[in-house]
Amino acid sequence: MYRVALKNEDDFAGWRKAARALALADIPPEQVEWQVGEGGDLFAGEGAGAAPPDPPEGAEFSVPRQFMTLAEDAFAHPDKHRFEMLYELLLKVRATPRAIMDVGDPLVSRLSAMALEPRLEALEKRNDKDAALAELIVEAKDCKRCPLYKDATQTVFGEGAASARLMLMGEQPGDQEDLAGRPFVGPAGQMLDRGLREAGIDRAETYVTNAVKHFRFEQRGPRRIHQKPDTSHIEACRWWFAQERVLVRPPVTVALGGSAAHALLGRKVTIGRTRGEPIPLKDGLEGWVTVHPSYLLRIPDKTKAEEEYGRFVEDLKGARKRAKELA
Repeated sequence: MYRVALKNEDDFAGWRKAARALALADIPPEQVEWQVGEGGDLFAGEGAGAAPPDPPEGAEFSVPRQFMTLAEDAFAHPDKHRFEMLYELLLKVRATPRAIMDVGDPLVSRLSAMALEPRLEALEKRNDKDAALAELIVEAKDCKRCPLYKDATQTVFGEGAASARLMLMGEQPGDQEDLAGRPFVGPAGQMLDRGLREAGIDRAETYVTNAVKHFRFEQRGPRRIHQKPDTSHIEACRWWFAQERVLVRPPVTVALGGSAAHALLGRKVTIGRTRGEPIPLKDGLEGWVTVHPSYLLRIPDKTKAEEEYGRFVEDLKGARKRAKELA
C-alpha cells in the first residue's frame, strides 16, 4: 500500500506530482491511500518503501488538456474520495486519451458534476448578477473544454440581462454567429426575431444562448457546412450553460431544437411529443421545447412551412404567458 500525504485539501500540485509518479510505476488505484495534513514527505507510510519505484529512464506521458481542466476544477469539491477518483481517471486517460470525452462513463460524469458544483454555489451567492455574467463571458473566450475551439473563430456566448424572465437556447452558433461572436444573428436568428415579434416578445428582454458555444462545421471548398454537435460537446459545454442558468435563473427556458432540449433536460427527447408544454426542471424552474428556427427555413413546401411557423409562434406565446405567470 502506498500512502500519499498531501499538505492540505487544496494541494493540487502535490496530488499531481504523486499521481504522475504512481502512474509511471503502474500502481493500481486500490494500492494507493490518499491522506491530508500528514506533513513530512509526500509519500508516507510503512517502512522505507513508501515511495513508488523509479520509472524506467525516459518514461513520460501526457494527458489531454481536458483532463487537467477537469482535475483542477474537481479538486475544489469537498468530496473526500476525489483524490482516488481523479487518480483512477488519470490511469484511464493515460491508456486511452479519448476516455476523458466518454460522458457515459460514470467516473467522468461524477467528476464533471463535482467540478461544476462549487462554481454554481459561489455564483448563487453573487449579488451583482450582470457583473458575474460579464466575467463569465471573458472567461469563456479562452474555453478549450472540447476540441471545437480549434477550428471555430471564437466562443459565442449568450447575451441578455441577468434579470431576463425568459431564456432561449439553441443548438450551437452557425457560420455568421461564429464570425460575429453573437448568438442568432444569421438566417435562423432572423426567423427567431420574426417569431418573437409575432409572439409579443421583446428579444431585448430575453436571454439568448446556445447549448454549445463553438461552431462545429465541415469545410467544403470555401463553405463551412454545419455539423451537429456530439453528446460530448454538449456535456463539455454544460459547464457554461449551467452557470448561465444559475445567474439568470429564468422562470422559463425554451429549448430550440433537439440538441438544446438534450442539454436542458439531460436526455434525448422527441420534439413532437414534448413541445408546447411546461416541463419541470431539477432546479425548480420550467423548460419548454420547440423546433429550431433553422428547421423552418428548410421546409420546401410553402404551405407546410407556414403551418409549422404558426406552431412555432404559438409555442413562444405559451412560454411567454407561462413566464409572466411565474414572475
